[in-house]
Amino acid sequence: MNKLNIVKSSILIVLYLASLNTSITTLTEIFRFDGDGEELYGVADLLPLDNGDFVISDRLTNKVLKVSGTGKLVRLVGRDGRGPGEFSGGPDLIVESEGLLYVFDRSASRVVQVFDHDLNYVTTINIRIVRDAVAVNNSLMLLHYHDYLNNKFLHLYDYKGEIKSSLEHDAGSEEYTNLNYGHVLNIGKERMVLVYKHMNRIEYYNSEFELSKRVSIDSLPGQSPVYQRPGTDQIVRRFEGREREIVEKGSYWPEINIFQSAASDGKGNVYIQVNSELWDSENNIIVLNDQGTQTDSFNLPDHQELMAIGNDDRLYSKSASGDAVFVYQISR
Repeated sequence: MNKLNIVKSSILIVLYLASLNTSITTLTEIFRFDGDGEELYGVADLLPLDNGDFVISDRLTNKVLKVSGTGKLVRLVGRDGRGPGEFSGGPDLIVESEGLLYVFDRSASRVVQVFDHDLNYVTTINIRIVRDAVAVNNSLMLLHYHDYLNNKFLHLYDYKGEIKSSLEHDAGSEEYTNLNYGHVLNIGKERMVLVYKHMNRIEYYNSEFELSKRVSIDSLPGQSPVYQRPGTDQIVRRFEGREREIVEKGSYWPEINIFQSAASDGKGNVYIQVNSELWDSENNIIVLNDQGTQTDSFNLPDHQELMAIGNDDRLYSKSASGDAVFVYQISR
């Protein structure tokens, strides 16, 4: 068998196993970080660094912590206030680009403080309300928020806070409304993914906001957990082979929000954590490649939320209460 046929056969085997919900991925816990002497109360975001260290934000203590790849606290900054290294609404999102960390404050003014990798303060920029953010092309910051005045919800900024380009939807559209509860991910190669949580859908874009792929979670192999009853406005949740919890379409129905969290490894793969109570599978993490095809699924322990995937195949999660971070090694 030549090399090309071997590659094709390997791909077919992976896709076949994914269709059977058979995991080819295992998780090995490396360590649990619960503050190393500092109490954690509300872990909001986690950013893996290239050297294996990671940075976490705790919105309830107004602190940002740098942690080594072995689970030791390296440095901590943050306290109540509005000056450099201080947070008034709690540090939230953390974005890295060009060796700098951008930390978003949850205060009304949405102050973004900039630090180096050692958590030394560099500068501050001001940007309006943000839901999610990533760096794109190592030169632009992608910010996701609702701009009700201009019907735009996704902007590319330069690092001075000036808008470079935008993606627009009608203010009343379903996409516009549901992205308020979603994620935006950088999947590498100048591409990004939008995760519409309440619509259970993801979309693939390039850095020019050109749509290349749309994937519904209901189209994944063997799964149809939530659907609209034909000829009605009723949404049906399917669980353990039975129809459950019928609600009217258009009402607020978080109980049928299948997506729980999402992360990317920056190599084209998207990891989606699904609500295990709504998903007819023993695995609660779904892996999609850069074409939106499911390649694997595996299980994250109960009461943990997926936070990030490092470029060293480490998976980071937090406890449901936000008082601990778990670090796993992904093996295939």
